[in-house]
Amino acid sequence: MGSSPISFSINQGLDASTRAALVAAARDAEAKGFTTFTVADHFNTPMAPFAALAIAAEVTSSLRVAPYVLDNDFRHPSITAREVATIDELSGGRFDFGIGAGWKQPEYLEAGFEFDRPGVRIARLAEALTIFDQLFTGEPCHFSGHFYELQGLVCHPRPATLPRPPIMIGGGSPRILRLAAQRADIVSVAVKATPQGRIDGGDISAAGLVEKLSWVNEAAGERFGSLRFNAPLMDVVIGGDRRALAEAKLEEIKTDRSMLAYTRELTVDELLESPYFLFGTVGDIVEHLHACHEQYGLESWSQLGRITAELAPIIEALG
Repeated sequence: MGSSPISFSINQGLDASTRAALVAAARDAEAKGFTTFTVADHFNTPMAPFAALAIAAEVTSSLRVAPYVLDNDFRHPSITAREVATIDELSGGRFDFGIGAGWKQPEYLEAGFEFDRPGVRIARLAEALTIFDQLFTGEPCHFSGHFYELQGLVCHPRPATLPRPPIMIGGGSPRILRLAAQRADIVSVAVKATPQGRIDGGDISAAGLVEKLSWVNEAAGERFGSLRFNAPLMDVVIGGDRRALAEAKLEEIKTDRSMLAYTRELTVDELLESPYFLFGTVGDIVEHLHACHEQYGLESWSQLGRITAELAPIIEALG
């Protein structure tokens, strides 16, 4: 990425269903200048994250790999810690540890997991984070909490990245963002989502991002200056007239609410100012990205779909 402070990750969790497709996607991501290759942790995606990410790391040389993001409730932290340490060691320290408290109720019910209220899921994640820190030391872990108990477990191997791989926690609610502020290295500032998987459309604005960053700032204290900030990228539309492109996208959103739940209607100006959408010429988009970096401290964007031709010239222009 050269000297640019801005980077992109690409999520292949919905697309790569064979080894050949996965290898091609990872190599293409590296060639196009993406910094990180991610795989989702949902039961309806073609591949589970750890094995897929290990393959992606094996067939590339500089590309970082990460789950975007692990659901803490799907694995005991002792299992997660060993998987994380192993893939970080096998990749030569190219693993980013993305983890969250879980949010998608239907897959919990389908898989037979109890879908606890958000406060319980977040409290359970907080305990898991403490366990990870202890296990990654290589010393026996003794932990007795409300949700977990470990009696002297030693994690083999230790991760290549010490004291641990960078932890990324994301979300759109105050509780999860406050936990991220206190315990993560990378905070992914997402829009709020309903338990049914629909996105709160009224949360897409720049004002929504500013409010979330205020929660992080308050909870992080002295840590705030060392945190790195990420945002999920919802769409990229390249063309000559930013406003016309945003107006067309807004009409499209209004007519297809399969993924968007609105608390209120968005305006065109809010969509143009949003850090989650990119509109205009490549120059317009680069300018918008730099503005978001300067105003909000965003350093990376996560493309949630397949690798798009639109992002390649943007990454090249960023240098």
